[in-house]
Amino acid sequence: MSNNSKKIKQFFDLGIIIFLLLLPYWIFAGKFFIGGDDTRLYYIYSRQWLFNISFYSWFNLSSLSINSPQQFMFPFTIVWSLINEVIHFKLILDYLSFSSPLIIGFIYFKILFHELVHNHKAYGFEIDIGALLFLMAPILFVNQLSIFLNSVWLICIIPVISYYIIRYLKTGNILYVFINYMFCVFFSLGIFALPWILGFLMPLFISLLLIYHLYRTKSVYIKRIFIFCFSILFSQSFWLLPAVFSYLFSSRNNVGGEIFSTSFLNSFTGTVLSTASGNIIYPLLNLFHRQIAFDYSWPLKYVFINFYDKVLFINLIFVFIIFVGIVNTKKLFNSEKIIYKLILLSFIFSLFFFTVNIGPLKYAFLLFGNIPGFVMFRNFYDKFALGFVVFYAALITFSLIIIARSYPRIKNYIFTIFLVVLIVNIIPIKQIINKPLWTTNNEYTTVNLSNEYLNFVNQIQREIQPTSNILEIPFNNAAYAIIKDDNSNNAYVGTSPMKVFTGINDFSGDLSFNVLEAQRINSDINTRNYKDLNKFMYDFNIDYVLLTKNIPNEIKQSYLFNSKDLAKQDSKMISSITNGVILKSEFGNYILYSAKQQKSLFSASNIKYVKINPTMYRIYFSDLKGKEKLVFNDAYNNGWKLYMGNLNDNCFPFKIFSGNIIECKGNEVLLKGNELTYLVSKNLFSNSHLALGDYSNDWVIDANYIKGHFNKNDYTINKDGSLNFELTLYFYPQLYFYIGSIISSLSFISICLLLFKKFYERDIHK
Repeated sequence: MSNNSKKIKQFFDLGIIIFLLLLPYWIFAGKFFIGGDDTRLYYIYSRQWLFNISFYSWFNLSSLSINSPQQFMFPFTIVWSLINEVIHFKLILDYLSFSSPLIIGFIYFKILFHELVHNHKAYGFEIDIGALLFLMAPILFVNQLSIFLNSVWLICIIPVISYYIIRYLKTGNILYVFINYMFCVFFSLGIFALPWILGFLMPLFISLLLIYHLYRTKSVYIKRIFIFCFSILFSQSFWLLPAVFSYLFSSRNNVGGEIFSTSFLNSFTGTVLSTASGNIIYPLLNLFHRQIAFDYSWPLKYVFINFYDKVLFINLIFVFIIFVGIVNTKKLFNSEKIIYKLILLSFIFSLFFFTVNIGPLKYAFLLFGNIPGFVMFRNFYDKFALGFVVFYAALITFSLIIIARSYPRIKNYIFTIFLVVLIVNIIPIKQIINKPLWTTNNEYTTVNLSNEYLNFVNQIQREIQPTSNILEIPFNNAAYAIIKDDNSNNAYVGTSPMKVFTGINDFSGDLSFNVLEAQRINSDINTRNYKDLNKFMYDFNIDYVLLTKNIPNEIKQSYLFNSKDLAKQDSKMISSITNGVILKSEFGNYILYSAKQQKSLFSASNIKYVKINPTMYRIYFSDLKGKEKLVFNDAYNNGWKLYMGNLNDNCFPFKIFSGNIIECKGNEVLLKGNELTYLVSKNLFSNSHLALGDYSNDWVIDANYIKGHFNKNDYTINKDGSLNFELTLYFYPQLYFYIGSIISSLSFISICLLLFKKFYERDIHK
């Protein structure tokens, strides 16, 4: 490559990176890109997310029906919190989070191909164009960038891991294992997105099995693959261990249990048959399934009607490039041919998984539904999309290199046409990503969070006890909050952020409960059965009702609300389930009411309690004789354990309930130094731990047992023979996070020692 060509390429690379960096500023035009199931609030409120969500194995994020550990986000929220301390502009942080996976993905896709191709410097532009295709494929716009779930980080993680495993296989240098380890820890929130990872690995694994029988593999490569893969596994122990135990031992639903649930399994065939209505033509043309968008009236259909349908013929260039590459594979070196065949086979398998509707092969896919866990791929067009784009871009990149070798005289013309088509495909990106809420025409969800709302939740945090539960109305079909922008009709529509901002649990929609519970509350609302609705709220320890008054009408008429139920959520309902206004926001758009019936988080006679953090409470018993029932009014889980406390009755009353029950004011702390002692400490009264209605936790506390099994330093005796003592209620699965963190730390130290040993031996030989 000449100096001029090298400078042009460097300028081209820099231009692409600047384009990717500025892309969100053009797409979102100064509004935050937040909301949806993953909320994405952790990009701009990472510190709050760290302290209220990601550290704990027990939390409620506007949901009780699904309750799984979020520690996979812990390293990311730590680092992003530190970045937040440096960059105080939250909009920049939000947009940086959007650009980062694209920029890193672009860089590592390029250097990955540097490892795969002989004389890669001669094919810099081809690799650049292939990397740009990978990032700018319309399929990626629809499935990853417009939704921006945690899986979006796989855009960079897949090329990163692929590059470092190839470098390690080639050199055996433990440095590459170390660097990959660091990437995997930081991007663990992406690695948590297992269905999307498997959507990439399944076609690759099947292809590897076929390739393995055609070519001999050195045993040293097998050994290095095991070392590399286990390093990734150990790097994820800090979240993997609590997630596994959460599934194995949770008495209430979680993500793992949901995947294997009967209702989820029964939905597999119906979902596949109703969505497998497309064909392979559009994916081969670098486009998303057109028919699905029309069948379900997605906003994407208008992008096809107004744009892609009109320029469809130019996308034939992609099929042409692939075809020319296949018929000229003789231009590849032997080592390149192995990789090319692997990518081609993986592409073919991913094309099947991504489209499904390929004649009788559709029914083969349905048969896979009998494999435990395969039901996670019922939305095949989503879960296999990223893997398909990776193999598609890699195949075309190889094809461009083959063309450069086969037709050097006309290659520049082909590349120019290819680049023009690629740019044309990018034109609708803003419309695809920044689109109105589904079933609305004008309600966009890019938003500046309302100052009125933020000030209001700060007031809730200061004045409402941290053990409360809040029912948000209007009650919707998801578990969402709708927060209107102060200066536009745009609105935040996503998982309720109440827990993030205040640490207080809330219930905002059907998905906050299991199916039967959601049916009950909707039935009570619709039939105006306020007696049962009040009982329902009391059973679920709902102390307050939050009314949002400024939800745009078009959103009220969207898929998020049932019109019949919404009409019944009126002033009559509010007066029937509340006692009066507690707090009101500055302009009256958010009103917090006290519930008709309130109860404390803990129920027993003569107790005081304080919340230490979401996984630990201290309960002070006074004047206990004989046996008494202790009720913990939070979702039942057999992971809650009671331990003897330190008899430290320092209580500043926050709220007093009937029955001489006092909630103490406490300063929540992230971690108590003695938590690991619970691994060897004996828990108390576990035989009496029962569920009350699959919600509350119930124990029988026996004063005589305490007197007979503990020394007098652990309790005091009153004149009438009753006891005063303290119990600590602890969520035992939190310890799995600490154990997993220790495993991850030890594996990291081991890699560091191996790396140090290697450098030391190298210095000795010098």
